[in-house]
Amino acid sequence: MNPKKKAKSLTFIGFIIGYSLIGNLNAYEQNALGNFLMEVAQVLETNSAIEQALNPNNQKIDFNEIELIKKAINKINSELSKYH
Repeated sequence: MNPKKKAKSLTFIGFIIGYSLIGNLNAYEQNALGNFLMEVAQVLETNSAIEQALNPNNQKIDFNEIELIKKAINKINSELSKYH
């Protein structure tokens, strides 16, 4: 499976899991569970960011991805300029 499809599949799985969890929970329970899961995610994000910062040799730069991001930024700026 290519990375784009894999990312979309994992995002969809996350949506399904999240949507299924709200079924039997009231708003307070949903909030508590959501905050707990966000805390778990923050720990994972923080740890991986620190590891990446300490091991810069493991970082791979995908110049195609950088160009894609630049194009997206230009497109966003172009759209925003229509409202100024």
